[in-house]
Amino acid sequence: MAKIHYLYKIENKLNKKFYIGVHSTDDINDGYMGSGDLIIKAIKKYGKHNFLKTDLKYCDSRELLMELEKKVVNKKFVTRRDTYNVNVGGVGLMSTWKKSNETIAYKLKDDPIWTETRSRNISFGICEAMKKGKCSTATREFQMLRTEKSKSKEAIKKRKETYAKNKHQQGENNSRYGKKAIHNDITWKWVQKEEVEKYLNDDWKLGMLKTTKEN
Repeated sequence: MAKIHYLYKIENKLNKKFYIGVHSTDDINDGYMGSGDLIIKAIKKYGKHNFLKTDLKYCDSRELLMELEKKVVNKKFVTRRDTYNVNVGGVGLMSTWKKSNETIAYKLKDDPIWTETRSRNISFGICEAMKKGKCSTATREFQMLRTEKSKSKEAIKKRKETYAKNKHQQGENNSRYGKKAIHNDITWKWVQKEEVEKYLNDDWKLGMLKTTKEN
């Protein structure tokens, strides 16, 4: 049984947003950095080196620790825009606040990349349901109107402005940065520029094909 129970804070050094959580362990140096959805995504995005973890308070038992978390991480706390918490504390990993998804959406609504990705995923889900005949007529009509609107000159202009502002897929942020497309008349793929000559010597050619891309 774990002998160390403590409340901790993980802060993003870049934007000062933080996460409050609890942990029980036998090793205080086990490297634990939280289990919340947003804090995990943030650490992956910014890098672990840009986060500082601070132990706030130790408790004699897991029960006392959960009571402490319940007082600190309440509903008012999780709706704050400067925190990564999306569930109220004191309920354990197997039970979460029923509005956690809405909380995540609220905290990230000003992030255009997240908003568009979420919108795209929802659209994909609707399209798949439409193919299987599992969507109502109203849903199908809504999706068609939404698709038509997304192709308008105004929508395209707005996306371009947003991408320019956030430097989306620009420079080193572009997944194809420093790469070239090559093919062998059967399939094609992206490779690092410094590897191109090696492939050309093996009868590969520059460019893409309208066929399946190689993984």
